Amino acid sequence: MNSATSRLWLSAFVFTAFGAASMGGTRPANAQDVFEPAARQGYYLALGLRNGWGVVHDSDLGLLDLMPNLGLTLRTGQVVNDHLGLGIFIESGGGAGRKWLGSYGTLAMEGQYIPIANENLALRGGIGLAFLGVARRDEAKKRDDDPTGDLGTLYKLGMSYDWFPAYDPGDGSGGFAVTVFAEGQFLSAGDLWSSTVFVGVEASYWFGFDRSRLTLSEDQAFEP
Repeated sequence: MNSATSRLWLSAFVFTAFGAASMGGTRPANAQDVFEPAARQGYYLALGLRNGWGVVHDSDLGLLDLMPNLGLTLRTGQVVNDHLGLGIFIESGGGAGRKWLGSYGTLAMEGQYIPIANENLALRGGIGLAFLGVARRDEAKKRDDDPTGDLGTLYKLGMSYDWFPAYDPGDGSGGFAVTVFAEGQFLSAGDLWSSTVFVGVEASYWFGFDRSRLTLSEDQAFEP
């Protein structure tokens, strides 16, 4: 088994194991558990756009190109306690350098660490399955032995901040947020690898907790 295949199997194992842990870790809290109301609580769903700059490298040809990148991301998951969130995300995008074109797609697990409970800043990282593809921009220069693409592994680490423009603690928890983020991504796929730094923005919705699980005043708790 070559190293590329080994990395792919390792990624699949980690993805499956982390997914099982996520399913186990995201069970609803006990009915008696109550929480201080905060915007960033419960399940979340986010759709985003990200822009970045990176490099693509081939083991035989060396550095292929410097590429600006544009991509879409879809994320969902749950904050399971005051400091931990688990989820899954799908990303796709591509870029164009002076000599090469590139594209990628990912399906991965995400973990979030919230350093200050009930605040909107989070550190987040991910690992999962990915595809990386490349092609020469000038078809006349294409060669039979050019790299084309392969399956592989994605690793990323970054930070995010959720801004809730209309949130009031008296309203309970959850709500619409604009999320800004910055992250670094490394993608290894066979003889190819890429390293990219991204910044982006997401439209996010946090579903929050039911009022019966929040420490509200009696008047607030029974508001419709």
